[in-house]
This record gives sequence, structure tokens and C-alpha cells, in this order.
Amino acid sequence: MDALLAMGAERLRGFFSGVRDLHRWVALNGVRHEQLRNIKNACVVGFVFMILSGLVIWFPRKLTWQYLRPAVFFRRDLRGRAREWNWHNVFGFWMAGPLAVIALSGTIMAYPWAKALLYRVAGDHLPTERAETEPKRAKPLHADRFASLDLAIRAAMTQDARWQSLEMRLPSDKDPNIAFRLEEGDGSDPRQRVQLVLARTDGHVVRVEPFSNNSPGRRWRLYARFVHTGEMFGTAGRIVALLACISALTLVWTGFSLALRRFASWRKRKASHERAGGPHNRPKSPAQEAARV
Repeated sequence: MDALLAMGAERLRGFFSGVRDLHRWVALNGVRHEQLRNIKNACVVGFVFMILSGLVIWFPRKLTWQYLRPAVFFRRDLRGRAREWNWHNVFGFWMAGPLAVIALSGTIMAYPWAKALLYRVAGDHLPTERAETEPKRAKPLHADRFASLDLAIRAAMTQDARWQSLEMRLPSDKDPNIAFRLEEGDGSDPRQRVQLVLARTDGHVVRVEPFSNNSPGRRWRLYARFVHTGEMFGTAGRIVALLACISALTLVWTGFSLALRRFASWRKRKASHERAGGPHNRPKSPAQEAARV
């Protein structure tokens, strides 16, 4: 490429990048807070339990329309606690499935034991993790040397006629190869992704890795990533994921509200009971009655 294209929409990209880091790593300004991340991951597991146990609690005593209707459809004639109870049940019923999928896939990405379990279920062996003492990656190539990448970029563009986008990992000055990622779609389906490694000097192919070349466990792990965001199912999946997030906020709000109302009702009953059984209202013993007379 003879010219360096502008990034475009840098503020918007920065905003979404910050939201992603905050969601994944509880990272603000690039700083990852591991303790907060552990709390966030534990909350994800707790959320899975809340969803599954909530379904058990939701299940009507009798599978009749009289008992099922208030737990499945909204009612406009309700106010206060009854309305919040209705909303909590309805949102929980319709969005329990998507929320469970989102939470379970998030658990797989959060915990090594969940990832290992996924690989085991897929009948695959968990790949060896890279050592934490891996040497620091060399400084990327300087902008004035970008012209040396043109040959490899042009070769990458000819590898797949169906490619829609091409992403290159910027090599260091000493890297003999260049890694590319070709997307045959909009980037929301891992099955349309091809990993490509080309020689930097003449652009010949060193390695091509389509999605089908991945092991079963690796494929399931990639599926989990795109199912988590709903991207795997296109526009409909994104809409369902959005509605599931809105439902999660509603469930939290109605759950807290119901709990606070229940606590306030308990305090009121307790205070009423104490007043009814106070020293001025207690029945007097016969001796006290005789003394009063």
C-alpha cells in the first residue's frame, strides 16, 4: 500500500474499546484490576445459579391458564408490588434461555476450569497454555518501513476471492513472517474466518488455517465467544442479546424493589406486633388487678 489510510471515527472506536475492556477485564485507562475481575467472574457464576433457580421458583403450582397467564404475560391493571412481581416473572420467563446462554458462555471465557470442561465435552485435549514468562514482543515496525509490507499484503488479498475484510498483525522489524486474518463475512461468524501467515520477503504462503482446521474444542470455544454476544445468529441474535441485557437490568431492579418492599413490610409487621404486645397493652396478672382495685 502506497498510502496509510486514516483510522476514521477514532472517538467512537475508543469508546467501544474502553467499554470492551471494562466488560472483560474491569480495565479503566488500560489498567486491569484483577481483584475486581475476579469479583466480576464470580458474579457471572452466581448469575447462572440465579437464572436456573429462578426458573424453578417461577414454575407455577398448577399448569393451568389461571396460574400460567400472570407469569407469562404483562398485566396493565397492576400497581406497586404486584406489578413488579408480574414484570419479574415475565422478563425472567421469556429471557431465561438467552440469559443462561450468555452467562454460561461468559463463564467459559472467564474461568480456565470451565474452558477445560468445554474441551472435555467436545472430546478434545486442552492446549498447553503459553508460559507467563514469555519474552516481551519486539517493538512493531516503524511507519516509514510500511512500504516493505506491500508485497505480502497484495499476496494476502489474492488468497481468497470471497474476503470482505483483511486484518494484519503489524510485525516487528525482525519478523520473517506476517500474520493476517481474512473475513469472508462481517466478522460475526468464526466459520467465515481464515488465519493466514505469509513470508514477508516474497509473500509466499507459510500457513493457511481455515476454521475447519481447528480442533473440536477450539471450534466450540470460538462458538462460545460469538454466541455470548449474539453475533453468531446475525441481526436477530444481536436483538435478542440486547433484549436479554435489558431484561437482566429489569430483573435486578424488580428483584431489589421486591426485596426492599418485603423488608419494609416485615419491619411494619414487627413494629405493629411490638405495639400490640407493649407494656401498656399486656394483660395484667390477677395480683396486679387486685392491687389496682
